[in-house]
Amino acid sequence: TAKRHAVREYLLETAKAYPNNLTIETNALASKVIIKNKIAVGVEYLSGQNLYSADPHYSKGSKGQKRRVKAKREVILSAGAFNSPQLLKLSGIGPKKELKKHGIPVVHDLPGVGTNLQDRYEVGLTYKFKRNLLDKVNLKTTDPGFQEFYSKASGPYTSNGALAGNIIKSKSYLKQADVFNFALLGSFKGYEPGYSNSTRSDKSILTWAILKAHTNNTGEVLLKNKKPQSTPKINFKYFKDGQDTNSNDMQAIVHSVKHIRSLMDNFHIKPYHNGEEWPGAHVNSDHSIKEFVKNETWGHHASCTNKIGANSDTQAVLDSKFRVRGVQNLRVVDASVFPKIPGFFIALPIYMISEKATDDILATAGVRRSNGLLDNFFSKKENKMKNEQYQKDQLSVTCYIDPSKEKLVFDFKKALKSVENFHISLWDQNGNLKKNQIHNASLGSLNIDVSNLSPGIYVYVIQSGTFEKRGKIVKE
Repeated sequence: TAKRHAVREYLLETAKAYPNNLTIETNALASKVIIKNKIAVGVEYLSGQNLYSADPHYSKGSKGQKRRVKAKREVILSAGAFNSPQLLKLSGIGPKKELKKHGIPVVHDLPGVGTNLQDRYEVGLTYKFKRNLLDKVNLKTTDPGFQEFYSKASGPYTSNGALAGNIIKSKSYLKQADVFNFALLGSFKGYEPGYSNSTRSDKSILTWAILKAHTNNTGEVLLKNKKPQSTPKINFKYFKDGQDTNSNDMQAIVHSVKHIRSLMDNFHIKPYHNGEEWPGAHVNSDHSIKEFVKNETWGHHASCTNKIGANSDTQAVLDSKFRVRGVQNLRVVDASVFPKIPGFFIALPIYMISEKATDDILATAGVRRSNGLLDNFFSKKENKMKNEQYQKDQLSVTCYIDPSKEKLVFDFKKALKSVENFHISLWDQNGNLKKNQIHNASLGSLNIDVSNLSPGIYVYVIQSGTFEKRGKIVKE
């Protein structure tokens, strides 16, 4: 059967496995970080339903119950590109002039908080096809497609909904592609209220979504007031309102609109559709396309409002370990930490900075990060564990190798109860395979020849079946 698997499940599974370590509390609105002598010691929050004014069910009379939680070690903010800077400012960390304007006592003057807001541009073109593009799909839990997905993990719901895509350079001289175009089944003009219903209404519509990456806009997140229930003032400074004075972003999107239209006018595709519905063939001049883009563009990858930066950068909010400058025991780990918005989609980069932050937080606490097999398999001491089964079949270890001083030795003499082959590969940090061989554990130790490698960071991967009573791996 199909199973939902995402960050939500990871959190719920962790809370279930470690109920004394992780408590997830919903209907809670963080109001400020409690700071004493420039040390974060806890968080104040409001408990109650629909307390944030962005909530459609918010009522002005909703006050909530004020509560506090104390931190033994650190406070970590993960409220996103809008609310993390808002929380810092409400806590007295931010531009001194703005804090004083709202009557907030200044804990630390940090001018970069809430600046550097970045996002991507997206806009959609819709086409009406001569037949339905979705079969067995009503986008409801009762439709046959969903039942097939739920019971057999097969059918249309195993797709992410994207039919096709391409990555292009809007200008030939660019070093990297800056536009991602992808075709979606259904009508999608942006994230307006009730947008998902439009997909159900007509199954013959295909949308080309144009995503402009590596954008030039830089906006800001400001406080409206010092009330935590209020939304902040968010200004993306799109297009010419920001730093894109040469209209490079706008030109790129106009170019991409024309590119998609040329694809859909191709003689292989054109017989199957009735033409562009949105914005329509009448929007054909550069001026009218620009007006369409300016009025209909959206974004949902907001980031960069608490950027990491060097000590010399006066606008840097965080250091390389996600620590808020000027305040101890306080970090930010979310989309706001990037100095520049990364790539095309932001989810994976956020996962990666979260992994980095985990290492930094544990290192500060003096805790070695658990890595499954790594803790019990990679050691210079003999493994004393008896008959402990591991179902995972892969071990990855990142290490620095200097061939002039080191050799890589794997000791398998006591590795297994029964003879097994190990597949060992060595990769450089660019993902290039440098060594690749199979070793029989019964032959004992294996010396990997690294003499022809340059000093640097490498990852070695060991794969086999189920491990039992394994020995040691020694890097000498």
